[in-house]
Amino acid sequence: MPPGLIALAIGAFGIGLTEFVIMGLLPEVAHDFGVTESAAGWLISGYALAVVVGALVLTAAATRLTKKPVLLGLIVMFIIGNALTALADDYSVAILGRIIAALCHGAFFGIGSVVAAGLVAPEKKAGAIAIMFTGLTAANVFGVPFGTVLGQELGWRSTFWAISGIGVLAFLGIALLVPRLPRPTAQVSLRSELAAFRSGQVWFSLVVTILAFGGMFGAFTYIAYTLTEVSGFATSAVPWLLGAGLVLGNWLGGRLADRANRPQAALHRSHVRMCAIPRDRETSSICTATDSGRSPAARRQSAGASSSRTTRSVARRRLSLARRSRDEIAGARRASSPSRSPGLRPSTTTAFSTSC
Repeated sequence: MPPGLIALAIGAFGIGLTEFVIMGLLPEVAHDFGVTESAAGWLISGYALAVVVGALVLTAAATRLTKKPVLLGLIVMFIIGNALTALADDYSVAILGRIIAALCHGAFFGIGSVVAAGLVAPEKKAGAIAIMFTGLTAANVFGVPFGTVLGQELGWRSTFWAISGIGVLAFLGIALLVPRLPRPTAQVSLRSELAAFRSGQVWFSLVVTILAFGGMFGAFTYIAYTLTEVSGFATSAVPWLLGAGLVLGNWLGGRLADRANRPQAALHRSHVRMCAIPRDRETSSICTATDSGRSPAARRQSAGASSSRTTRSVARRRLSLARRSRDEIAGARRASSPSRSPGLRPSTTTAFSTSC
């Protein structure tokens, strides 16, 4: 695995952490700045709006630039925004810091995915992108609970200082470990990028994303207040409840996704059974074409596992064919007898037997 993927994952971890950790610290931030709960919620809403703007504007503006310097510039914005939030002595300064940090969010993941895919062979691109996004998953599952604990114990500003430190680590990792990829030769214009919005499927995906994440952020924005003032939990329990919910959600989502894939596994098992019985020329060619894509060891294992079933299946099929042939012959003899069936011709009998 290229070490540059680890640097990209660290950057993704820091960005995911700064996005979600504020939700568990919102009461402390509101109390420190002397603002209401609804006003403090703009530290989350303002961040989300800035993510939208940054994802569209910065990603489109960087299409013709070399990717590595762009990533480094985005990480610098991330560090400045979080450091400004940690230093803020006024609510408006904290909002400004959150907006600056958010501008790099969407562009980093968009450009970072391209860089991650360029670090590996073509057949490993999906895995490389998944490794980079592992940092975002780790931020949700592990970073948010521990960041909330740190903010509750040492003050919410300490959490943003720690996030700034993660940004510095990501900057050094990208600078040292990510190679300088060549500038894209194809000239991509902003008009061609925006042409994607002509597709109805793009708009449908956007609507689904807006509704899903809008509902999630609507609930998460005031999750700390909900847990403490409505549900009655202690403030110290908030990070552990968040962590337990995130871990359980990831585990349950994976289980449900595996269950959704079971029809494909059942289709594969039915193919194995089909290939285990005597088959005609067409079926044989299909099975041979499918088996050719598997390793010899996998074919031997599949054949060994189905050997006993093959014998029983062949025996049952031969017995069924023998009974069917016997019944057809007996029916043909009865039909050809004038005393029993004077109006049924042999040709009709043959056609009927063939259709059976």
